[in-house]
Amino acid sequence: MQETLRASEAVIARQNRSRDSAKQQLHTDKVDSEKALTKVLDSRHLDKLDLTARIANEEADQKEAFRRLQELRDLQSQRIIQEIRLVEQELCRLTQAEQERKRTSSQQAISSLAEQRGKLLQLLQSLQKAKDRRETELQNRLVELEARKLRDQTDYWLVQYQRLMDKKPVALFSVQLIDPDVYKILEAADAIDYAANFEYHRITSDMLMSFTDADLLQIGVYTLGTRKSILRVLEEYISKQKLELPEPSAPPQDLPSAPPPPLSKPADFEDDEQLPQPSAPPLPPILARFESECCVCQERGCSIIFLPCGHVCCCGTCASHLDQCPLCRCTLEQCVQLST
Repeated sequence: MQETLRASEAVIARQNRSRDSAKQQLHTDKVDSEKALTKVLDSRHLDKLDLTARIANEEADQKEAFRRLQELRDLQSQRIIQEIRLVEQELCRLTQAEQERKRTSSQQAISSLAEQRGKLLQLLQSLQKAKDRRETELQNRLVELEARKLRDQTDYWLVQYQRLMDKKPVALFSVQLIDPDVYKILEAADAIDYAANFEYHRITSDMLMSFTDADLLQIGVYTLGTRKSILRVLEEYISKQKLELPEPSAPPQDLPSAPPPPLSKPADFEDDEQLPQPSAPPLPPILARFESECCVCQERGCSIIFLPCGHVCCCGTCASHLDQCPLCRCTLEQCVQLST
């Protein structure tokens, strides 16, 4: 009997040890599995963060590419930049002419050149303000597109970039396939970049007269500020037509419709003062070569406009060390880098 009890106790002890060993093994396996699972989850989380960062960088690059293309295709910005370059070229020529006149001691000619230079500076400052305002408008348009992006598809900026690339180049607008009156209204509303939309939908001036905000939205003018500007100019245009033609009859024959002059005062200037076109003064021909050397180091070419005098006589390196203009001894308030 005692042996039977001892044998039973031994069997029970072995079973307990086996059960404890199995429990320990299960616990060890569970811990190892949890560690492996945690490692996998951490790895996936890191991969997700890396992918999110790469997508964000790609989206930022796409947005920047779209912004640059928008500025490149924006007709008004390009026109303002071209006018700024023309003014800068005229300032260079005036500085050359003034240096020539100083050598010949022609005081009357120098005074005339100084007056011309002052007017050109006014025009340059106005153009710079117009350029800044246009850049702000384009930036606001990007903000509106960003708001739309939140509820649209993926690769949003790539899609917008492609749409902008598919638009007709600005140079083709000179063909004037669009209704001339519609073109004038869009130009007055600073909405020339939407001319392709109006041309695509064959919008005539008669059709435009009855347009509403919903109609503009339907043909692709998504920017709220642009729609308001078009409707405002359209209302002014209709009022002007009513004043000029109280009893409309047959349309007048041979109304010329010419594109705007290549260099004119931008429509959004604050003052209405008549500013001069940047052209050379009525003086004998002068070879105004812009490879003239810096009057300080006489090594590099001139590349800085001094304000408020408007002289172009120094390179960027020498200008950074000057407090006065070397030609007229005027105290310098600002140095502007030539864009050309």
